[in-house]
Amino acid sequence: MSPFIPLCFILILLSACTVTEMDAATVPATRPLAAQTTAPESAFAACAGVTQIPQIECEALVAIYTQMGGEQWYRHSGWLQTSTPCAWDGVLCVELHVRELSLERNRLVGDMPLEIGNLTDLKNLNLSYNHLSSLPPEIGNLLNLTYLGLSRNNLSSLPPEISNLSNLTELAFGDNNLSSLPPEIGNLVHLEWLELEDNNFSNLPPEIWNMPNLTYLSLSDNNLSSLPPEIGNLTDLIRLDLGDNDLSSLPPEIGNLTDLKNLNLSHNHLSSLPPEIGNLTDLIRLDLGGNYLSSLPPEIGNLVHLEWLELEDNNFSSLSPEIGNLVHLTLLLLKGNNLRSLPPEIGNLTNLTRVALEGNNLRSLPPQLCAVTIEDINLYPSCLPALRATLSPESASAFCADMTQIPPMECEMVVTAYEQNETKLLLDFFTKWESAISPINEDELEEQSDIVRATYEVYHAFYTPHNPGIQSVVLQNSIRAEIARGGRQMYEITIPDFRPRITRMNLGILYLRPDYEKFLLRFIESEFDRENEMGRVMFLERGSTIRIHRGHWGGWHLLTHPAVSSIEFNPELTEATVHFQIIDRGGEARFVKVDGQWEMIDSVMTWIE
Repeated sequence: MSPFIPLCFILILLSACTVTEMDAATVPATRPLAAQTTAPESAFAACAGVTQIPQIECEALVAIYTQMGGEQWYRHSGWLQTSTPCAWDGVLCVELHVRELSLERNRLVGDMPLEIGNLTDLKNLNLSYNHLSSLPPEIGNLLNLTYLGLSRNNLSSLPPEISNLSNLTELAFGDNNLSSLPPEIGNLVHLEWLELEDNNFSNLPPEIWNMPNLTYLSLSDNNLSSLPPEIGNLTDLIRLDLGDNDLSSLPPEIGNLTDLKNLNLSHNHLSSLPPEIGNLTDLIRLDLGGNYLSSLPPEIGNLVHLEWLELEDNNFSSLSPEIGNLVHLTLLLLKGNNLRSLPPEIGNLTNLTRVALEGNNLRSLPPQLCAVTIEDINLYPSCLPALRATLSPESASAFCADMTQIPPMECEMVVTAYEQNETKLLLDFFTKWESAISPINEDELEEQSDIVRATYEVYHAFYTPHNPGIQSVVLQNSIRAEIARGGRQMYEITIPDFRPRITRMNLGILYLRPDYEKFLLRFIESEFDRENEMGRVMFLERGSTIRIHRGHWGGWHLLTHPAVSSIEFNPELTEATVHFQIIDRGGEARFVKVDGQWEMIDSVMTWIE
């Protein structure tokens, strides 16, 4: 493992970045700008003397600078100052051609000059967050382009020639003034990522629903009042964002989008959902907030992989019992409804970590909810006995009276062992904990999705306990995995019942489920003996069973490090980056899959608290 980057070096980098952001933020970017039409006097004479790239490409860069206010750009280092355009800010050359042009957030203004069409080797063009008012037809000459970013500009129309960009995989036009798209956009058959949010679309050309490879489609903040049945053709979609429109209904064909992980339908005019919504069994996140819903179809219970469900600001007076099937839910937002009670089945949602209930008419809660993070929980007297034991128990003997996190017998074993200074009883607790949760077996793993299996495989290839002398390791019981392309996240998934194996023999594995974590932290930080926190930590570590570390900013690290916050994969699941932490520092480890096995190619520490 490579040495970690010195803290002073990180601070220097951070301070440099901060100054850049502050300098940029101090210059108003919303008022109209005047284009600079003449080149400044400089050492740069003419493109005829440039040898790094063809003269025609050099002239195209000069045209962009001189016609789009180059002297007023935030970043224009080198532009028309040197005869080495490949070193100009935002220009990347490969094999004697301009390959990338990254001028986002740079205060470009006006019409894009037609000379842009001469940069025919461009693969990435990012002009987002500027003041572009139009694109020339010559944009269609950029046949090698794979990414085109034009979000946050002043575009009101697109030339039909954009359909010539047959190699595009990502196209971003969010936050412009577009009200229509040329039908020819349907020719972009390789497109995977399409951003059209925050425009003025009231309808879209039928051709857009026939893009066979779309995985991400954002149409939020428009004026769409309906969706055609053809939306069901986009069967590769992983994320669909339709929030902040005028939709009053959904076509049944939405149920064809069975690969969806993330569906945003918030802030529309929906009063009901089609039963076909239950076909979207791979959904991880569903946002229905800010509609007119008073009920959910029973088929909602089919969404067994759902982790986030947002139902705030609707008209619910009750919830269907099928909500109890969503056992992987970690977040449930119900605020701003008319709920008078919750179904008993909600007690099945043992993975909940946050519930928002304010703005309802609830008088009591099922006791199972009292142990999770509930906003305004003080409004619910039925939860007070459990809270009272958590916040201020009178003595150690009362500690387990209202404990709901783990079986009372196990709680009493730890407290009694501590009171009596009995090591054997403590070790019996660890034995029961270990036997309560077993590592995932091959049959269980085979039933998981590709990304879940890949997460287990990479974790297994990466993990080696940081404390070699211990008898038991405390492993994380949840992990986040995500798929990203070019630094842009496509979707993420949380595995809440993560039970990886480790290769070291004769080592007990204790999975830190939320119930055990809450219990241990409550035991360490107990009010009845607050001054002896360290004593209880040392007691739990007795016999080199586990290791507990104080957090740099307070609290305690219960996991045996390294802890993995997330694993990022490429879409093909052949490359992975592990983001990990070891006590007060962290880093990244990169893996590639070779002949079916994951191999680490490098690892580096990147931060320190």
